Amino acid sequence: MRAAPGPQLGRRRRRIVLVAIVVLVLLFGTGSARFYTDVLWFNEVGFVSVLWTSLRAQFYLGLIVALIVAGLVYVNLVLAFRSRPMYAFARIENVTRIDPMERYRDQIMPYAKWIRLAVAIGIGFLAGLSASSGWRAFLLWINRTEFGTTDPQFGLDAGFYVFELPFLNFALSWLWFSLMVTLVVSAAAYYLLGAIRPEGGLEGVESGALAHISVLL
Repeated sequence: MRAAPGPQLGRRRRRIVLVAIVVLVLLFGTGSARFYTDVLWFNEVGFVSVLWTSLRAQFYLGLIVALIVAGLVYVNLVLAFRSRPMYAFARIENVTRIDPMERYRDQIMPYAKWIRLAVAIGIGFLAGLSASSGWRAFLLWINRTEFGTTDPQFGLDAGFYVFELPFLNFALSWLWFSLMVTLVVSAAAYYLLGAIRPEGGLEGVESGALAHISVLL
């Protein structure tokens, strides 16, 4: 005799929750222990202010990058939803099967606002978390100064290569990343909304989607 699916589903959910709690405890427990150890060590050698300065730099840099990336993704998703075709025709993938995205499109449209916000926040958070590792270049740029020695090739002060150039490279790399992520997310949104039909080639791309993607490119 088969067991009722209700108790099995409940036990499965409890196991998932338990595993998630254990993973969170391990992650935050390890991080908290490492942070406490750092505080004790820097306090012992009399440089605890250095620790707080580095943490503030990581936080502010991560926050700035997260806001920029999330803002770009969200604005472009809003543009994609506004530029979508009002009457999308079902894409025929073969003789007998209709494109399955039509079904998902109808399901997500009532929650489009929250989906855009969640996608933007999630991508922005991950980007900010990763970008915080560039805090050294950020601090060098904030505290930049001149060396008083001019480069004979480009006529720039030597301090530019020490304090400014690393941060400029960092900023350009993240700007490139932001545009690439925005391009991919926008193209995926247009495909989901029916504005991009790969089987139709270039003619399968709506004019609004084509203009938007072209600007990002």
